[in-house]
Amino acid sequence: MFLKKLHTLTLKSFLPPFIITLFISVFLFFLVEIIITYLDEFIGKGLNTFDLIKLFTYAWIAIIPQCIPLAVLLASIMGFGNLAENYELAAMKSSGLSLFKIIKPVFVFIVILAGMTFLFNNFILPVVHLKFQSLLYDIRQKKPTVNIKEGIFYNKIDNYTLRVGKKSLNKDTLKDIYIYDHSAHQGNNVQMYAKTGKLTTTADTSALVLILRDGNRYEEVINQSGSAPHKKPLAQLNFKQLQVNIELVDFKLKRTDENQFKGHEEMMNIWQIDSVADSTTRLLSKRLHELERQSGIFFYGRTSTFITTAHNKKLVPIKQFYDSLNANDHFRSVENALN
Repeated sequence: MFLKKLHTLTLKSFLPPFIITLFISVFLFFLVEIIITYLDEFIGKGLNTFDLIKLFTYAWIAIIPQCIPLAVLLASIMGFGNLAENYELAAMKSSGLSLFKIIKPVFVFIVILAGMTFLFNNFILPVVHLKFQSLLYDIRQKKPTVNIKEGIFYNKIDNYTLRVGKKSLNKDTLKDIYIYDHSAHQGNNVQMYAKTGKLTTTADTSALVLILRDGNRYEEVINQSGSAPHKKPLAQLNFKQLQVNIELVDFKLKRTDENQFKGHEEMMNIWQIDSVADSTTRLLSKRLHELERQSGIFFYGRTSTFITTAHNKKLVPIKQFYDSLNANDHFRSVENALN
């Protein structure tokens, strides 16, 4: 009964500092390693909340194993330091208890924690790393959201160049609009001008919708059948309202196949790493043997004597080999070596 109360006291002095320290260290590591390091990867990308929550969740889970040793160290110092400060450790020692009996519940807890951490690192962490790295890669590849500024030509959208003279306070009403359409890949042959317009996107943000008012559309028809080579007909359209849809496929978050990232060591457990190490060792041995064989042939010279010897895997010393050659073969071998 006495030992049960003692073990309860020891655990109560250790567990609260451990939990608090683990939470604080995870938060600090998460803030430094993820938020600050990758902040510039997120800004201006127009990521939805769900993708950010997934990314941060994966990052938070991956950081936990790194913080457990620090939490154990600080909790041990704080917990047993507090017992020593209140002379509770001295009272336990004076009652005849050994140091191991005093720390036994904490020792058992840490052993169980170490086993759970190993299982977590071996089976769960590789999957988390795979999800995190693949999502982070896709976010890095995503283009920034459309940000059209007043009086500046914007050419971040493939096959289009836009210029807006003025924008309203809510940024959706535009004035003095110029659009140059290169989507036909025939040069700057389609041009649109409008006095005013509205800027919106489709529900799935896959296209930019421009509703133009009071303007003109010019199209230079190139390579029209039957027309003279030096003549280029021009089509002109005067409109009161015209809707222009510009695809924003490259601005959407595209998911890459996760199988492309599975070859990295962070995405493997210990058995997969061991298998890769064995296959890599065999491959290196094979390549080194081939390199040794080819180097021997080119260094000694392409003589029948050496080829037969190398084939039978009975390599002879260099001096003995050169001494066995006649004058012509010796000269040719030296030339090969120099080359």
